Amino acid sequence: MTLYDFVEQQRPELKQTLRLHTLKIKIFPGVTKHMISAGLLLSMENAQDVCAYFQLPRAVLEQLINSPKYKSFSIAKKRGGVRSIEAPEPRLMNVQRALNHGLQSLYMCNPDPAVFGFVINEDNRTPASPIVQNAMPHVGKLHVLNIDLKDFFPSIRAFRVKELFLSDRFRFNEQTATVLTLLTTHQGHLPQGAPTSPIITNFICAQMDEEMRKISLERAWTYTRYADDLTFSADVSFHDEAIAQIRSIVEHNRFVINEKKIRQKGEGKRKEVTGIVVNTKVNVKRNQIRQVRAMLFDLERNGRTAAAANHFKNSPVVRENDQDVFLNRLRGYISFIGQVRGKDDPIFLRFQGKLHELI
Repeated sequence: MTLYDFVEQQRPELKQTLRLHTLKIKIFPGVTKHMISAGLLLSMENAQDVCAYFQLPRAVLEQLINSPKYKSFSIAKKRGGVRSIEAPEPRLMNVQRALNHGLQSLYMCNPDPAVFGFVINEDNRTPASPIVQNAMPHVGKLHVLNIDLKDFFPSIRAFRVKELFLSDRFRFNEQTATVLTLLTTHQGHLPQGAPTSPIITNFICAQMDEEMRKISLERAWTYTRYADDLTFSADVSFHDEAIAQIRSIVEHNRFVINEKKIRQKGEGKRKEVTGIVVNTKVNVKRNQIRQVRAMLFDLERNGRTAAAANHFKNSPVVRENDQDVFLNRLRGYISFIGQVRGKDDPIFLRFQGKLHELI
């Protein structure tokens, strides 16, 4: 039984579950928890159903639709520049989190094996982090091509989100599609900072991912995508004609390649996928190991205050809690090494033990 057969057969029960907040659905073999959660989402047909889904009075829903409030701020990117964040106010944030749960469940009913970003691993079957999973298929390949999409979130306009909700994947009517679009977009685009934006990008990129998999199969490439980071690997180099074909697919799907971030590495070069080295196995960069070693040495020799001051000496921002930020960053770096190299890795164990000893 498909998800959509399930929704049509049990629509009355799904609607009753929405309104009573009590499970009224008939459970039988083949019906998964993802199907139930996705079914509740897909059963919405009008504003009353939407209010029931979010457990909101209609007046509150209308307020969130007509006067959504977001807080805008910027954060520094690792490689320079700033990223604009639009974070919804708490009440809208809670609504988007509830919707995100349904969207994730729908996506998990038919997940794309090449997509690793913004996918919740609810069953926790794979201990590796998503960026490690994204890198693994490219290990040992002689050539790796990395391509980034430009202005990923803001480039997805509200009309594309509405097109998605009206598509065969969702099958919402005009009213419901409009309401959900207004709840998930801001100033005419997907806001980076809304809980629903990441999973919506995965739905919108589905056609592009399918086309990329098709040409990858034809050309004996490996393809994965993590958010706006597209990675291709093969045992032959990617010539201009191949890159042109990739560009054509990207543009056909209404995205733009960031020309400054097209990177190809071949034999004898260090190859990276989402910041992870993939030459012979998934690994962290050597400078990351050296940085953690230096931070631990400074912490042991000079103490927290001096180590934090040394770490942030070139930072234009002076923080009152530099020591806490320094220690949290150090913990994060060490945890990342464990995620990539494994929790039984001797370097990770040595760093983890040393940090525990010092603090």
